[in-house]
Amino acid sequence: MTDGDLNVSGTLECTGCTGGAGVTIILTTAGTCPATVGTVNFAPGNNSTSLNAPTSGTFKGDLIVQDVNGVPGCTTYTSTPTNLIGTVSTSFTGLVYLPHAEMNIFGNPNLGKAGCLVLIVNDLRMSGNPSLDTNGCAAAGVTPPTVKTVVLGE
Repeated sequence: MTDGDLNVSGTLECTGCTGGAGVTIILTTAGTCPATVGTVNFAPGNNSTSLNAPTSGTFKGDLIVQDVNGVPGCTTYTSTPTNLIGTVSTSFTGLVYLPHAEMNIFGNPNLGKAGCLVLIVNDLRMSGNPSLDTNGCAAAGVTPPTVKTVVLGE
């Protein structure tokens, strides 16, 4: 998705995703000023959305990725929050890397249905009974980042 947001207001599935095949959504910019990197909005009505990241290849484990390189001096990030709104049949498997985005998870989506959903977001808000899991990340091709502690010293 180039220079804007991806808004989905219905069912989105990769019916041909078998074996190691999967979906990677990359939010980027065309590289001219002004440059805008967007986000993703899965609106109400996503009753059977099911997206899995590839388990092999260049984008192994990457489900939704926000370009952080942009265009020096002129890239902005939309202020639209990423919304994952769904039911128990909604599932996302892989890494969601949106370091400049706010994410809202509403409803009862079974995120990480295959046992893996890793979120790297600027701000996270959850409501309802979302189910998150990272136990199956190795099988899903996702290597969760190592979290390090930063200490400020004098």
